[in-house]
Amino acid sequence: MFKILTPVTKTLSFPSPSLTTTTLLQMRTPLLIPLQIYQRKIHSKDSSKPQRSFMEVSRNNKQVKLLNMVKTEKQRRKSEVIRVEGLQMVTAALQSSWKPNFILTTKQYTQEVLNLCEKYDPNEDIKLLSSKEDVVVMSMKTPRLQHIVACGSLPPFSSALSPPSNILANTRVLIILACQDPTNMGSIIRTAVAHGIHDFLLWKNACSPFNDASIRASAGAVFNANIIDQINMPSDIFLHASILGACSHEGEHLQAALNEAEKEWKDGSHLRSKDEEQQHSVMLVFGHETKGLPKELKGALKKVHIKMDSCVESLGVGAAAAILINQLTTSMRTAPYISNSINN
Repeated sequence: MFKILTPVTKTLSFPSPSLTTTTLLQMRTPLLIPLQIYQRKIHSKDSSKPQRSFMEVSRNNKQVKLLNMVKTEKQRRKSEVIRVEGLQMVTAALQSSWKPNFILTTKQYTQEVLNLCEKYDPNEDIKLLSSKEDVVVMSMKTPRLQHIVACGSLPPFSSALSPPSNILANTRVLIILACQDPTNMGSIIRTAVAHGIHDFLLWKNACSPFNDASIRASAGAVFNANIIDQINMPSDIFLHASILGACSHEGEHLQAALNEAEKEWKDGSHLRSKDEEQQHSVMLVFGHETKGLPKELKGALKKVHIKMDSCVESLGVGAAAAILINQLTTSMRTAPYISNSINN
């Protein structure tokens, strides 16, 4: 299909950088221009910056081999890298300060990956790889997700507590995790971050929060967590701290412990000034699924359990953590000084 303009008096080479709709209409030049090319010329976007491209790779590519090698937790720890699978998890990762070294996907999802990188990787630091569907699926641990896999260095552990969140005003809450199940680990982190708690202390022998299953169970919340390992924890981390340890049957009922803690906040017995108030922290300890609370902390903590029907022996650590975190943060928001801080 052609667009025919006015009769000819001179010739013009096509395409011309200065060619516009206005100049074409003003010219007395016979010109036959393919309509599709003409439309593409006047409607094209700024081409000063070339679009990012994907490198086509095979199963023998070194990045693809790395993804397959670090499927096991042992190899992942040895290589000090993490894998993130699926569009939701990769998006959550890119929204944080962590950036992958490369992303592998299929042609079906290249546009989604380009959109993410345009927003979160303007400097084009991330290498983009594309391969056949069977190669990408082979590289994934959860192939039912969108065929997108990101891989990068293990995020460094922190050595300091983060500032108190707006939700909890000036009181710090720290979650101490000694659980071995990565699904429980991710679930607790997701619940805590949703309640404004971002500080986590990994007790020795706890599973990694960056295990594939942990990342998936956290729905990406692990990338918004401030994670401290026991080796690098601050020396004064337990100073001015109320420590509560979750047990199946021992200790006080949860609400009784929270009422006692709220009474201490109202009395201000351990809060002498605003500066001291900022140093105070509440610690929630969730132990090993079978061995229970860490023995090093048993002498310093107050055991609590959740009142429940006698026909149920115990709750899973993930469910118990959700109840404890919700009730604790609710109680903290109703404490007088906390409420005043939020209102101001």
